[in-house]
Amino acid sequence: MHLNEEKCEVSVLGAQGVLVDQIVEVVKSFATTIQIFNDNNAILSGAPIADGSIAGILEQKTQALSTFAKRLKTLSSHSAFFLLRASVSILRLVYYLRASPTWKQRESLADYDGVLKKALESILNCELSPASWLQTSRPVKCGGLGIRQAIEMSLPCFISSVYSVR
Repeated sequence: MHLNEEKCEVSVLGAQGVLVDQIVEVVKSFATTIQIFNDNNAILSGAPIADGSIAGILEQKTQALSTFAKRLKTLSSHSAFFLLRASVSILRLVYYLRASPTWKQRESLADYDGVLKKALESILNCELSPASWLQTSRPVKCGGLGIRQAIEMSLPCFISSVYSVR
């Protein structure tokens, strides 16, 4: 059996300082071309596995939402609202909310929600007050628009995932 070291990755999560360097040296002595990654880019199956990599993933998702929101402006208001509500808003983020403790990164989630709010304001052609923004997250049958906010969904998503694993 042959191990292709160039396709292998190793990370030391949870350790700090000199201990990490010592562990990396031991690994490099056995596999010289193995790739080393740290907490800031620790991703498994697309989901961040360390607290340091959560902010990067959320930033990527915020940027993707921003790009998509710009494209929604080319559609009619009804079509843009439907797409925002049914397939774009929180649905593109649920996997990450369930797979990692994103609730620890409230600032990044607030940035995502800010982009979502701007997109909704652009589609509706009106500015949403804080109370109106809160109202949009309620289900349609309760008088809301059904646009869920990431900051409010992050903890319940993670807890439901942990519960389902147990």
